[in-house]
Amino acid sequence: MAEPHLSENVPQAELAPHFADPGAPAGHSGAQGHGGGVEHIHEVPNAFVLLRNSVFKDNEAAKHALELAENTFFSLIVVLVIGAIVRLATRRMTMVPGKLQNLVELVIEAFDKFICGIMGRKYGREYLPFVGSLFFFILFNNFMGLVPFCKAPTSAYQTTLALGLCTFLYVQYNAIRMNGLWGYIYHLSGSPKGAVMWVFAPFLFLLELMGELIKPVSLSLRLFGNIMGEDILLYVFSFLGVSLLVWGFPLQFPFFFLALLTSTIQSLVFSLLATIYITLFIPHERGEHGEGSEH
Repeated sequence: MAEPHLSENVPQAELAPHFADPGAPAGHSGAQGHGGGVEHIHEVPNAFVLLRNSVFKDNEAAKHALELAENTFFSLIVVLVIGAIVRLATRRMTMVPGKLQNLVELVIEAFDKFICGIMGRKYGREYLPFVGSLFFFILFNNFMGLVPFCKAPTSAYQTTLALGLCTFLYVQYNAIRMNGLWGYIYHLSGSPKGAVMWVFAPFLFLLELMGELIKPVSLSLRLFGNIMGEDILLYVFSFLGVSLLVWGFPLQFPFFFLALLTSTIQSLVFSLLATIYITLFIPHERGEHGEGSEH
């Protein structure tokens, strides 16, 4: 039997049987071979990864099905958790609110002031349900990566791209609804007034159209990159902690607080940009009216 390397005082397989080598390609999620080897992953293994690498390690069809269902499953858990919180908070609403009702009302009121401060009270209240739902859905999805045996679905580009496309379609639909089709095209053309501006209007329209099409990509890449970076950081320090001691050492623990902060910031940035994209399409005179309606 070959002697272990000097750095292998304790066999790695005994310390971290489900951790892949951190030197492996970060984005690779497939098995080492067709024989059902351990996956190269870039995040702390969740329940689905453990199932694929243990119970279903020799069943390629089951492993593929689990891989496809992974992000959807954890996103559905987020929906159920948010729904349960809202249901419990609003089931027996009273004039003197209980702790949970008071907390939910406090959070919604703060977010309402934030959105109305950007869009005005009229339009802020109109678009608060969408922007608020977007914020809390992304926030809880980000936090899922900090729960043992769970995964942040926003660390997968499929999830963030879907969120970006939903935001893009919602913004474009409401832009056409508020301005009409001609008003929408006129706005993207730079709202030309004189002859010179009309000459450059087609070029401005193409540039603005390209900018609108790029927005869902930039939104999704920003969120995906930051959350995936968090997961890689936690994974690397978790692996180092497991490698240092037989029972493991929580080197990743201090970074949990950083992950909580950055997860919240990324949720806020995504929803804030969605709010700004909607605001840019509010007709000027209607935007002023929306501000004035606060009083």
